[in-house]
Amino acid sequence: MRGGDIKTVILNFNYNNAIRQASQIESVAGELRGLANNRLSGALGSVNAAWDGEASKLFLNHGEETKRRILMRSEELAEIARRIRRAASVIRETEERAEREIK
Repeated sequence: MRGGDIKTVILNFNYNNAIRQASQIESVAGELRGLANNRLSGALGSVNAAWDGEASKLFLNHGEETKRRILMRSEELAEIARRIRRAASVIRETEERAEREIK
């Protein structure tokens, strides 16, 4: 086995690892989005139905702000995953091009 062949195997492993990590990050982002849109929204709806008054309004406002922040972080994580995928693809393409030029 030539040295270049070993290098290719290592690069493929790293590429696959980066893509796997991007998928894991996307999964976490989706879970956060689901928690904010489903569970937190549902809980806030229940609070709204059961609790009235000024304190209720403050609590619900805080809950909505928390939901907004969770959704924002979820989108940030999704963007990180997209950037990892793009970077991994660029690196892989660059390495493949370099490998072809060596041959």
